[in-house]
Amino acid sequence: VPDSWPRLGVRMTGSGGWKTAFLLLSVLCAHLAQADSGQARSALTVVDSSEPSDEAEEAPVEEDVDEEDLEVFRPTDQWQSLRPGQAVPAGSHVRLNLQTGQREAKVDDSSGLKYWTNGSHTAWPNGMVNTEAPYFSTQELKKALKKFKEEGVEPIDKKEEAAVRAQYRPLEELKRDMEQMNMMVETDFQVMTRLVRQFNRSEATLEERVAALLDLEYLVHQVDNAQDLVSMGGMQLVIDSLNSSALQLQESAAFVLGSAVSSNPRVQVEAVEGGALHKLLLLLATDRPLSVKKKALFAVAALLRHFPFAQRRFLLLGGVQVLGELFRAPGGAALRVRVVTLLYDMIVEKVRRRA
Repeated sequence: VPDSWPRLGVRMTGSGGWKTAFLLLSVLCAHLAQADSGQARSALTVVDSSEPSDEAEEAPVEEDVDEEDLEVFRPTDQWQSLRPGQAVPAGSHVRLNLQTGQREAKVDDSSGLKYWTNGSHTAWPNGMVNTEAPYFSTQELKKALKKFKEEGVEPIDKKEEAAVRAQYRPLEELKRDMEQMNMMVETDFQVMTRLVRQFNRSEATLEERVAALLDLEYLVHQVDNAQDLVSMGGMQLVIDSLNSSALQLQESAAFVLGSAVSSNPRVQVEAVEGGALHKLLLLLATDRPLSVKKKALFAVAALLRHFPFAQRRFLLLGGVQVLGELFRAPGGAALRVRVVTLLYDMIVEKVRRRA
């Protein structure tokens, strides 16, 4: 008998004793049944099953939220509470209300965003204001695009297309009209070619040649255009015009030559080899109007600067004596300043080369 069982002592005497014994036996049986049921419950074990269960619950998957799908908060000049998930436009003031524990936002008046309103003006996330179109959320736009793809594009009305085409002219037709009107766009090279032809025509008048030279002077300020003028043979025509009997051509030719050789070593070499320096000194040494001598001195100065070869040729041709006579000539105050400036620049260049 286990120790936990109750120990009972009964005197079985008479009929009453048998009844008492039967009652105790019933209690003992009930106690044994209860102990057996507790043992069965405690002996129950759990075995992990490696086989997948059809009734197993699926793991929850977090869906990424597109930032464009967020609801855009439209601020005003008053503090308003932000709901969870609302996107705050750039340039807004955001604070945390310690009393309510909620975030609040409003418009930054100092940044010039005074057009954020709750009325007809639609606030956009990038700080811009659409004053005409109503506000559409990202979901509404996506639905509209989806519907547009499903329904497709409406066929184009032939009459409407013909009416639109009638309002505009084809490109080829416009080109033909521009050619007829002589309004085709020309490059600088084409313009210079046309000007050289205009200058070299035998029937060209003095005014036409002077106008052609002035137009060339405007173009040869660019280094590439001046070199193109040399390659097409126009530079030699300009140099030969220094010997023209027309004073206007002499002045204009010297002007073009000075502009072309300025800070352009390649053109400087071509000009010296073409005899430009000798002809310019001849204009300065002979009796010429002041306007012609100004342009000739300008061309000489541009040809000598930063060009030692031309400077040596200038000394061999007696250029210093020519400048001295020009400096002593009466009525040449404007030329004296230019002569002194030219000689000073040449001396400074020589000193720098030695240093």
